[in-house]
Parts: sequence; C-alpha cells; structure tokens
Amino acid sequence: MEIKDLMNPSVVTIEPTASAALAARLLSRHNVGSLPVCGEDRRLRGMVTDRDIVLRLIDKIGPDRLIFGTDFPMWSPKEELARFLSLGLDESSRQKILYENFMKLLKLHDEDEESTKRGDAHVSDRH
Repeated sequence: MEIKDLMNPSVVTIEPTASAALAARLLSRHNVGSLPVCGEDRRLRGMVTDRDIVLRLIDKIGPDRLIFGTDFPMWSPKEELARFLSLGLDESSRQKILYENFMKLLKLHDEDEESTKRGDAHVSDRH
C-alpha cells in the first residue's frame, strides 16, 4: 500500500496569522488532528496540531479554568479521553480538568470536606 492510497487529497490549511480559535474549529469541523500552516504564497511554513492548541491553552490560562468535554455523540468519549490523557499533564492538572473544575462549577463539592478545609464544626457538633 502506498501513501497516496491513505492520504486525504482535500487538504485544509491555515495561515500563520490566523487565530488558535479558527484552527480549533477547522480541526474539529474536518475531523483532523493537524493543519498545515501555509503563507500567502501557499508554501508550507509548519504544522499545528490539536495537541499544540490544548497545551498552549493550558499554559496560558492554567488548568484551573478548563473542563474536559467531548463532541459526543459525534466522536467517541473513550477516544477523546485517551487523547486527553496522552497529553502528558501532571496528575493535579488532569484531576482539575477532568473532575474538580466541573464539580466547582456545578457546586457539587462535598460540604463536609469543604467545612473541614475551612475549620468549621460539623452540623452535628453544633447541637
């Protein structure tokens, strides 16, 4: 089998001055993991991947402001989770993005745990 039998002949490119948000939309819309970056002369300048965008976003705004999500039912949550886990983030960042930030957003934290962190007495201790 040759590469020409595997390749996608409809190449979607992006210019170096385009936004990361546009790159993310193109990656999602065309179900690809990378985009060739081409100048106005259409010459290849580099590549940008979905991984590049996610890691830069985490570096820029921090893991405290992100929540993991998928495009279910369009894409498999299992595959999306595997891709996220392959980013090589530290355990603390993974926990924040996968679980803790979502719990904070929806205020679904354990009240006993929160009161313990604040040093409050348990409700039963107040009577």
